[in-house]
Amino acid sequence: MEVDVNKDDDVAQRHVNKVPLVAIGMRHRFAEQLNRHVVDVNLTTTATYMLLKWIFIHELHKPDFKIEEFITQNFFSEVFKYLCHREKKSVSSKTQLWRDVIERYLDEFKVAAGFGDPLLSNAIHVANYEAKTIITAYTNNIVQHFGEHLNRAVNCILGKRQMEQQLRNIPPGPEHDEFRHLCREEVWIPAKQAKSVIGRRDYSDSTLCARAQYVLHLLAPVLDAYDANYKFAEDSHFLDVT
Repeated sequence: MEVDVNKDDDVAQRHVNKVPLVAIGMRHRFAEQLNRHVVDVNLTTTATYMLLKWIFIHELHKPDFKIEEFITQNFFSEVFKYLCHREKKSVSSKTQLWRDVIERYLDEFKVAAGFGDPLLSNAIHVANYEAKTIITAYTNNIVQHFGEHLNRAVNCILGKRQMEQQLRNIPPGPEHDEFRHLCREEVWIPAKQAKSVIGRRDYSDSTLCARAQYVLHLLAPVLDAYDANYKFAEDSHFLDVT
């Protein structure tokens, strides 16, 4: 942990004392500054998560947006640093592409989130560490929960929960049987077809019903982010890997 122990606005030189965290407890004069630093890092990391989602939600609607080029530690680090201060120096074409995307949404995001510029004197070093934490969290979440999220998305598009709730509220009888048939045609069969096709990555299946095709159309920005030859593990969307 780096803690500034002698910062004077009139003096260009900054003295930094590197000490272990356990030593801070023995030097109470550093505690307040350390607390401010930790709070700023936490707020900036949280804002980085939020801005990343903001960017992806907007950019995924664009057919030329390749999300796989942005799910990287370096891009996450760039977002963190940009939340602290805008970089103007010359960079590689890839980094400049990242910055152009960040610039597109940064001001709008800051206003919507009420996020100000944090005063992190060592943002570059902190950014690399926090970016690694974020990419690890993203990776673990995808590996463990992608199938669950995808399954939920399909069900949500088809209104599965609402339809089944209505079905439960209808007493047994002809009306119940008729609505159950409607659920089968409008929800259960399309959901099964869509999930099966996603698992196989065989979107050319001509036997798909219109509702299943509608689901695939809405999920296309996510599914197209994978390479054309990519196969979900064991041909099952429930076992997706990074």
